[in-house]
Amino acid sequence: MAWAATEGMFASQSRARVISTRMALATASKGSFSINEYFAKMKALIDEMASVGRKLEDEELVSYILTGWDLDFNPVVLEVAARIEPIYVGDLYT
Repeated sequence: MAWAATEGMFASQSRARVISTRMALATASKGSFSINEYFAKMKALIDEMASVGRKLEDEELVSYILTGWDLDFNPVVLEVAARIEPIYVGDLYT
């Protein structure tokens, strides 16, 4: 009985972390960060998701990253969106 209560408590905390981290990913923006700083910020959020067992696919990660870029990167966003083959996060970074 105590084990089930403990398990339920951790599951609730884990769900809250997933929701909070997904919201942070969805609302992250490059702003005044350099590309290196922005990718580091996004990697930390991605690692947070993985730490609670919610590994994200590269295509989803690329979408989160591109969404946070400002208009200066619009040509890159358009090029990635027009690709037939998916792009991986590492390729996007380079």
